[in-house]
Amino acid sequence: MAGVAITGQDSLRDGQGRTFADVSNDPEQPFEAGIDFSNDEHRQRRMQEHHSRRPTMQHLEVSDTQGVTLVRLLDRQLIDGVGVEDLGQELYRLITSEDQSKLVLDFSLVDFFTSAALGKLLALRRKVAAKNGMMKLCCMRPHIHEVFAITKLDGLFDIEDNATEALATFG
Repeated sequence: MAGVAITGQDSLRDGQGRTFADVSNDPEQPFEAGIDFSNDEHRQRRMQEHHSRRPTMQHLEVSDTQGVTLVRLLDRQLIDGVGVEDLGQELYRLITSEDQSKLVLDFSLVDFFTSAALGKLLALRRKVAAKNGMMKLCCMRPHIHEVFAITKLDGLFDIEDNATEALATFG
């Protein structure tokens, strides 16, 4: 069965397809019509569905498994300042707006990244730790894992071979 996509514009309409502006700008509508619009149960349900959705992510694929948020990094190269900054913002938004404290970051698609990306991971680790959370990394290609080893960050981050092992560590 196909899902129904609810956009922000849809959530602003009542059961008859009217927006608040339609109701409030209609001189033939009494004041109570505006109150009725706000109390329309169909509109309230659509608003709740719209606001409960996870924010759109360009650089991440996010799923929940066994109470742990599994995050696949979608960019093959984390090199330019804007891309790394956007990735950092998406990760930070994920742990703050979603109140996630158990994270697994899947590096299976990542071929190359810069020290700026490492900096974002370190900052994310601090934010997760501040929430008494845990973060695991997994699915690193050998040359990516080597960067963590050379920089001694493999001792700071818990790195697992695959997502199954990483998820299992949360028990």
